[in-house]
Amino acid sequence: PKLWNAASPMAQMKARMAPFMAVCSTKVAYSCAWAQDFVDQALGYGTNALMLSQDLDHGDINNNLGLPSDYTTQVSTFMSAVYSGTLK
Repeated sequence: PKLWNAASPMAQMKARMAPFMAVCSTKVAYSCAWAQDFVDQALGYGTNALMLSQDLDHGDINNNLGLPSDYTTQVSTFMSAVYSGTLK
């Protein structure tokens, strides 16, 4: 338990942090639930955070980012908002 807490992002989150987008796979039963829990906790600290679920496995989530798609557009839009300072 002590090592788990030391490694757990949920346990380590104690304050607002940089904006982030959590991308999860709907092909893995627990993936989006865990991602949403993390987003919800971050939102509670005032972090700009959101979850984007994808009907892709983990490898395809990585490999498809950057290819022409709604997924890439959503990530790009989020990153543009971070870079422009719209999201802080």
